[in-house]
Amino acid sequence: MKRIKGNKGFSLIELIVVMLILVGVIVISSNSFIRVIENSKQQSKIGETHIEKVVGLSILRQDIEEAGIGLAWNINGIIYNEATDYEAIPYNDAPNNPPRAIVSGDNVGHNNSDYLVIKSTTIRFNNEAQKWTYMFFDGTQKILNRWSNNEDNMQNTTRVIAINPNTRMLLRTNNGSFYTIYSSVNTDYTLTDRGQTCIIFGIDDQGNQQLRMPFNRADYYISINNVPTRCAPNTGVLIKRMINNNTGQRDAGMPLIDCVADFQVIYGLDANGDGILDTYVNANSNLNNNLNNANRLRNSLKEVRVYILAHEGQRDRNMRYSSQIIQVGEFGLGKNFDLTTIGGRNEYRFYRWKVYTLIVKPENLRG
Repeated sequence: MKRIKGNKGFSLIELIVVMLILVGVIVISSNSFIRVIENSKQQSKIGETHIEKVVGLSILRQDIEEAGIGLAWNINGIIYNEATDYEAIPYNDAPNNPPRAIVSGDNVGHNNSDYLVIKSTTIRFNNEAQKWTYMFFDGTQKILNRWSNNEDNMQNTTRVIAINPNTRMLLRTNNGSFYTIYSSVNTDYTLTDRGQTCIIFGIDDQGNQQLRMPFNRADYYISINNVPTRCAPNTGVLIKRMINNNTGQRDAGMPLIDCVADFQVIYGLDANGDGILDTYVNANSNLNNNLNNANRLRNSLKEVRVYILAHEGQRDRNMRYSSQIIQVGEFGLGKNFDLTTIGGRNEYRFYRWKVYTLIVKPENLRG
């Protein structure tokens, strides 16, 4: 038989070499593909945390700016109640002190973080708590103002308080209470002098329940409950919890920022009364003479600085964060945070840490 020339096949060695080359190419391609997937996942998580932090910081900024809205400067001898949760009780002004717009504790929370309390009528996420109106006496009858846009008017079931706009005194109803239902304002508050006016603030819309406080209150701190699995060990969630105005208990809370290792508050004060910010102090308002009294706080507090240490995205095995100590604060105040407390000596290095800073001037303390 005649052989066909040029029909030579591959040897076993040649096939093995080719297979090894192909395996190498696949491995390299796979590793590159895995890195692309990991980087894409990291960038996605970083993007998510950016959005989350923008929203959370915006809420906190607005709440601090609105501290003091609707607060009475003189409670007219009225006895009231406040928070009943053990951790929240130290920040009460009840039973007989005018409420402070901002109260706080220094190094009392998770990882020796701070605890912040804000009091105002508008701080509750409730449409009725954002509303107000006024009533005046024209010499013959009381006239309750109603806004032209009906959505701005309170519901008949809304629980309200009334304050004299000149003296900022909390008014009593005819039966001695500090609050009433909006539908009963005309009959429950007495105005006797021609031109006398009172400001009506909405508190909540649950008209069948009692009010403990002539204001709303929110507490902010690091919670270690329901922490997302992507968060570094020993971090928590910066949470906003409203005090229930019927029971005094903190509600389930609204998470503001995830993966938080530290939360510090610093106050800027006018300590000598000349109208100029001249002193920065840590958050323990009960120990500071300018902050432990509602009147002195209104006159001295000029600025609130908040520092939040958290990480972006999730754990990244290719990340090597270099700094072990991070300053959470300024002016020699706040705290130098040791990141080795996060899950062991080297675990912190796999996260992108950042200190978020808010500088807010409360605009509603004086009016």
